[in-house]
Amino acid sequence: MKKLVLFGAIFAMAASITSCGGGEEETEASEPKEVTLSGHTEAMALGGFDIVVSVGKYVDNYSDDEVNDLVTKGKKLVQVEIKVINTTDVDLMLPPAAFKLDKVSTDKKENIGVHNLISMKLDDYNMYDGDVGTYYNKGVLYYELDKDAKVSDYQLNVLNVLSGDEYAGSIPLAEGKGKKDAAENTEISLANASFEIEDIVFDGIGTLMIDKAIDNYTGEEVEKDAYTKFVRINYTVSCTTGKIYASTSDLQMVSDFIQNPDFSIEDDLEGGAVEAGNSVSGFAIFEVPAGDSNYTLIYSDDYEMAIK
Repeated sequence: MKKLVLFGAIFAMAASITSCGGGEEETEASEPKEVTLSGHTEAMALGGFDIVVSVGKYVDNYSDDEVNDLVTKGKKLVQVEIKVINTTDVDLMLPPAAFKLDKVSTDKKENIGVHNLISMKLDDYNMYDGDVGTYYNKGVLYYELDKDAKVSDYQLNVLNVLSGDEYAGSIPLAEGKGKKDAAENTEISLANASFEIEDIVFDGIGTLMIDKAIDNYTGEEVEKDAYTKFVRINYTVSCTTGKIYASTSDLQMVSDFIQNPDFSIEDDLEGGAVEAGNSVSGFAIFEVPAGDSNYTLIYSDDYEMAIK
C-alpha cells in the first residue's frame, strides 16, 4: 500500500516577495488571533483520485521569528493549518502551490486576488499510516495579506497543479460556514436495524442487528479535534443454522466523504465461530471527517446497511 505524498514541493519563500518588514516606520503589529474551525471540510477529486481536505484552524497576524523577516512592509502573515486524507492507494503529489488563499467569489472557480505562499513550517509536520490505506498528512501554510484584510473574506482554493491548475474545490475560512455536526452523542434512529447474513465457509445463516448507532460519539476511547468526529455502532451477530465466523474486520463503513470502505479505529467483539442458536455482541467506532454524514455499514464486503 502506497503512502500519500503531501506537499511534494516545499517553497522556502514566494518569488514575488521583494522587501522585508520590521522597519522603524512599521506600526506595532496586532496581536495574533487563533480561530478554530469545525466542519470546514470538502471531498475533492484530483484527476479522478479522491481526497478529503479540511481546515482545522488559522492564526491571523501570525508572528514567528523564523518568518517575520519575510513579510513585506504593510502586510501580515496568516497561518492556515490543513489536513489532507488520501482515500486511494495511489501516490498523489499535492505541493503547497496547490493551495491558494483567495477572496471569496460568487464563482468559486474564479481566482480573485491570489496571495502568495510565503513558506511552510516543518515543525510538528507528521505523516500517519491509516488502518486500511487511508493516509493523511497535516501541516501549516503561511500566506501574506494586507494588514487590514479580514481572513473571513477568504477561502482556500485547491488546484490540481499537475493538470493545468484545474480547480478541485474550496473551503471558506469564515466561522460558521462549515458543515454542521449532530449534537454530541446523538443516537441515530434506524429504519431497518437488521439484515440477514451468510457464511458460505461454515454453511451458516444468521442476522446482523444494529443495537445502537451514535453520531458524534465522544466516549473515553476517542479524542476529538477540529478535523474529525466518531460514529459508534453497537451490534449483534446471531446464527440460526450452521456456523458463522464473527470478526470485527467484517464490519466497515463508507460515508459522504470516505468512499472506500474503512475499518473501525476501536472495536470490541468476542470473535470466533458462532453456533446455531447463539449470538455475540460488540461495538465498532469509526473515524470520519468533521461535518460528515450519511453513513453506510458494509459487512463482509457483501452486505450494506444505510445508517444515516
